[in-house]
Amino acid sequence: MRAATVDEPVPDSPTGVLAEGAEALDVTIRQLSLGQLVRFSEDPGGGDWAGRALHDPSPYVRRRAVEALGSRLPEELSRIRLQEVVGRADIDAYTRGQAARLLASAEDHSTLPVVQEALASSQEDWERAPLAFAALVLGDDDALEGLDEALRRGDFPMEVDFFLDLGLSGRAELAEPLAAATERLEEDLLLPAAVSLIRLGHDRGSRLVREALGAEDPEIRLQALDFLADLEGDEATALIERARASGPPPVSSYAELVAFARGEGSPRLALEQAASIDREDRQQAVWAMGRHLLAAPETRHASDLRRALRRALGDVELVVVHEAIEALAVAGRPGDVPALEELLQQELLGVRVAVAAAILEIGSRG
Repeated sequence: MRAATVDEPVPDSPTGVLAEGAEALDVTIRQLSLGQLVRFSEDPGGGDWAGRALHDPSPYVRRRAVEALGSRLPEELSRIRLQEVVGRADIDAYTRGQAARLLASAEDHSTLPVVQEALASSQEDWERAPLAFAALVLGDDDALEGLDEALRRGDFPMEVDFFLDLGLSGRAELAEPLAAATERLEEDLLLPAAVSLIRLGHDRGSRLVREALGAEDPEIRLQALDFLADLEGDEATALIERARASGPPPVSSYAELVAFARGEGSPRLALEQAASIDREDRQQAVWAMGRHLLAAPETRHASDLRRALRRALGDVELVVVHEAIEALAVAGRPGDVPALEELLQQELLGVRVAVAAAILEIGSRG
């Protein structure tokens, strides 16, 4: 008898749980399940799971599938499927642009004519911007003018990843139009735009983050720290230290956790908060420990942090349990898998799916 593959999942196995999640009505569960099934399918191009995910009615599921195919770019079928996404008018411009940029990262510029045609027929700035960005990355320098115009008008939906990707592109010529866009963007898009401006070397980025760190609303300060957690370099370190030294207690302590999440500092606060009676304290501590292990896997505190994360899998609060699963997904090792496997029998499908996804992530790292 032929052995089962990921596309023929064994019941109660991680892939079997994900297959169950792929049928869920809850989009959050379905997108994680199908994304992982596409990513880890033993068949080329994500197998049949990719076809299902790319034709799912939810744009979030389709985008997760595109991200998963982006992890399989050496496979010809993965590239073919991404090319098909770029050509589909029924898929939103941000997902199509993302697929085109992933192909460009694999030196595949074949979708440029399709992107240019879609750009020429687009009427709205929010739709033109991701297509112009893709065309620019694919090699059409003339697309910069259209992207510049769209950004300067600042009329965009909540596409946080798009604004972060602008900075990650390293295209310094995007800094000025992005800085101009911050005069008109919705408040929730200002911080991702600011982080990108810092990456692109524009001083308006630091000014915006400093303003957020000094905001009267502590939630805005905490959001600024969230974005700084992913920003490398001395500038981010200095801004985090500024918040730690001058913020009120909830902000200063979170700034210390963010510094620790970046691989800096002592685990003292994280380990203390992991035992706190406050749910939010525990959740923040678990997040910071996972990120620290990702940034500094050989730290001398690693065994203590891993034990704390495994304990958090049994927390009474579901949000803390999910945070611990996420932390182990990004930084777990094979020795952490048995503790995760105990949760595969959990009653809640969302927990089982998150655990299954984490186990596959750990397995992919050996």
